[in-house]
Amino acid sequence: MLLRSLVLVAFVSSSAFADPPTTSGVCQANAKVAGVGDDQQPAKIAGCPDPMELERGNGFGRGPYPAISGALPPWDLPGALAYACAYACAPAGAKAALLGWSAYEDSRPLRNDNAAYVISNPAAKRWTVVVMWRHAFNKWWNIGGGFHDPKTPIRTFDHAPTAAELDAMLEANGWDFSAARDGFKLVGGKLVDAAWPSTPPKHFP
Repeated sequence: MLLRSLVLVAFVSSSAFADPPTTSGVCQANAKVAGVGDDQQPAKIAGCPDPMELERGNGFGRGPYPAISGALPPWDLPGALAYACAYACAPAGAKAALLGWSAYEDSRPLRNDNAAYVISNPAAKRWTVVVMWRHAFNKWWNIGGGFHDPKTPIRTFDHAPTAAELDAMLEANGWDFSAARDGFKLVGGKLVDAAWPSTPPKHFP
């Protein structure tokens, strides 16, 4: 099944967190991300216990975008993980793993980054899926495009979500790996097999 263009966080069993280590980690209490103002730090921007769905930042910046090559995006992955944990309202010690990522760019150029995470808090029997995105020049991540965005970027389970449930969550939030759409061209992306409870239903490339 095709997957689309945002960022997912889900809570799953610890066995799902395998190599590579750069795509996984542990949630920290009140994590701080370098280069981000106080009002845009993960805990502040998430607004737990009811995370806010707002678009923040227009995405225009100076200089070229970083080159994309290989299996991982050229991002601050620990920073992305911190936002994923915050939007999931995860406690310190919960485990998080990158489920998938993609980046699209148009002719302006404007690039949108998208990623999918898996985070688990089995002691509380709480598994939460969070979908995020950002304009590439921004260091912080969003979970929605505005108050009237029909997507549901956060979903909580009382069990470790299956591959089918994760796939359905991604599809419901507009994920795919189409080469081009709405004037944007896919410039990179991949699913991280180690984060899935079984083989992902669709691989990229």
